[in-house]
Amino acid sequence: GMIVVAACPGGNISNLITHMARGNTALSISMTAMSSLLAIVTTPLNILFWAGLNPDTNALLRQVSIEPLSFLGSTMAILGIPMMLGLATVHYWPRLGHLLRRPLQILSFLFLVAFIGGAIFTNARYLTTFVQSILPFVILHNAIAIGLGWGTAKLLRLSNYDTRAMTIEVSMHNSGLGLALILNQFDGIGGAALVAAGWGVWHLISGWALAAWWKRRDPHPRESQIPRTDTVE
Repeated sequence: GMIVVAACPGGNISNLITHMARGNTALSISMTAMSSLLAIVTTPLNILFWAGLNPDTNALLRQVSIEPLSFLGSTMAILGIPMMLGLATVHYWPRLGHLLRRPLQILSFLFLVAFIGGAIFTNARYLTTFVQSILPFVILHNAIAIGLGWGTAKLLRLSNYDTRAMTIEVSMHNSGLGLALILNQFDGIGGAALVAAGWGVWHLISGWALAAWWKRRDPHPRESQIPRTDTVE
């Protein structure tokens, strides 16, 4: 479950969290779009590659008989087709795309909440094990991702405005895609669906907390990066 989520691209929730954090929403959207486009190929390849390196997960792959082409097709159906439809709508019918944008954002968020809730309910028998044994690693994984995003932005000398976008984008993944792939390709085996669902809940908590902290610390990061041109005579 952790490998699947880590291989997934950023989700559109990261754009909302970036907006709440007063970060560069345009950069966040661009990163989400690019990572989602690449993920059509890279997500299944990364899952199969990294899972194949671990003896336990490699045995699991053989047990469920994962077919690479089938895996790629599932990712295309879940991620690629909706993305292409969205891009086509915005390009050919921009007014319709503008009208549908907000309702679809709300609908996708509600669908994600329902999807995560269903996965948790279905795998309730694994809940105690998840909280005791897996949740600490989910939190650690997310903390490392936050540190990696923030550290990379600082190494690139990005502004605070852009740093917020990169940090949130790197630390938040499309757990809905991860859940769909687990249920479609792995039959929710071994409570993996609960891991993805738990990640989906936790990254919302950590993302909102980070956004709230940044918003209080510096409410106007974009303006603070603009040098003053006034002089005192």
